[in-house]
Amino acid sequence: MRIALVICPFGYLHIPPYNLALLSACLKKDGNDVFCFDFNVKVQRYSESRGRMSVRWPSVNSLNWYDKEQVLSFLKEYDYYINLLIDEVLENDVQAVGFSLYDSSRWFSEEVASRMKKKNPSLKIIFGGYPCFREEFSVQIMANPCIDAVCLGEGEIPLVNLIRKLKMDGRFSFCPGFIYREKDNNIVNCGREKPISDLDASPFSDFSDFDLRMYDTEGIGISTSRGCLNRCLFCEETMLLRPFRRRTALNIFSELSLHFKKFPALRYVSFNDSAINGDMSQLSELVDLLIKNKLNFFQWGGQARIRDGMNFPFLRKMREAGFSFVSYGLESASPRIVKMMGKNFNVNLAESVIRDTNRAGIRSAVNVIVGFPGEKREDIAATLRFLQRNLEFIDDIYIHTLVLLPSSVLYRNKEKFGITASNLHPVSGWHSCDGSNDFKSRLASARFLKEALGNKAKLSFDLSC
Repeated sequence: MRIALVICPFGYLHIPPYNLALLSACLKKDGNDVFCFDFNVKVQRYSESRGRMSVRWPSVNSLNWYDKEQVLSFLKEYDYYINLLIDEVLENDVQAVGFSLYDSSRWFSEEVASRMKKKNPSLKIIFGGYPCFREEFSVQIMANPCIDAVCLGEGEIPLVNLIRKLKMDGRFSFCPGFIYREKDNNIVNCGREKPISDLDASPFSDFSDFDLRMYDTEGIGISTSRGCLNRCLFCEETMLLRPFRRRTALNIFSELSLHFKKFPALRYVSFNDSAINGDMSQLSELVDLLIKNKLNFFQWGGQARIRDGMNFPFLRKMREAGFSFVSYGLESASPRIVKMMGKNFNVNLAESVIRDTNRAGIRSAVNVIVGFPGEKREDIAATLRFLQRNLEFIDDIYIHTLVLLPSSVLYRNKEKFGITASNLHPVSGWHSCDGSNDFKSRLASARFLKEALGNKAKLSFDLSC
């Protein structure tokens, strides 16, 4: 079967979409013809070529991505070029199109899918991606009559199975891991597929459809694990990506070796995991393999937990293996808030890890969250003092206002934490019941920290939107 995989604009131009590359490999392994289309990079590079990016196109941090009317306005402005891209997809005589979603790409994806369906009513439209792990979100998506199926979780096995059923019967039928639409418009929820237990069994990602020169780093992404060992109350992964699973170091090394054979000019790899150091033994073995086999000529980086073992000797060895950048989830330097959040570290350890990272020659960023329920001025002051004390050892500080994610423990226990959600907007649509913690106050705290910390501090969203 001929299948197109599409990702629509959401702002991020760092590397090609790993999710499409992985699904492409899975579908090709099962005998399908697969074509990947990155509308995200194509539309934005087109916008840049017309000198419009700085004026009209929202940055990756813009809240405009979550505003349906704003997105439709951008679509209208680039209507001609987007229709050309749609025609490029359909000219391949594809029978199904899979859209990979981020929260920020929903409205763009729905509009593009609707246009494709209008041009080819027999086309099967499939949605998936991390937001669709939330079943309530998937049900909302299925309200759009142009969408035929939504994947409820990890897509490698369910998508292959769904396409097999489509090839066999010419229609969708019961397939765990999906919600799908029958011919009479009846919606069938098949429930979730079991999470993949052996990540080594998945094929290596296939980036052959992507021109790496179009991206900011000319690099690629790789995933070494699923889920997270932390149990942060504001995060969804503890609920949506259970249990924590990891690939073996040898399997990861083999994939990296393959990519460098295919792309000799490749010099950067982004590790897409929630934490590259979720399993310290796996990470240590990978580092040893890279050094031993002299596959340490490229730079790599990713997110990491603040934890024991991230000391100077180990970090220095990581640097020798090519590790060049890390983003730490600090969130707060108030011991009280760190404990309330469910973070599993102490502030003294955080200071030691950050300083050792700098000493090892690795660039670092730290993430800070303001507005956690119960946070007081003295908690923000403690975080500020910590950051000022360690400012020379940190390269970038990203300041976030607390996002209330629907599948997080925090959201599911709103009454316990004294908060209420006034609308579905995850950034601005919640406040404390006593009114002391709302978007305005969180925004003020974020701006206060940014001003106090200077040029190294950045707001995670364009909060002026």
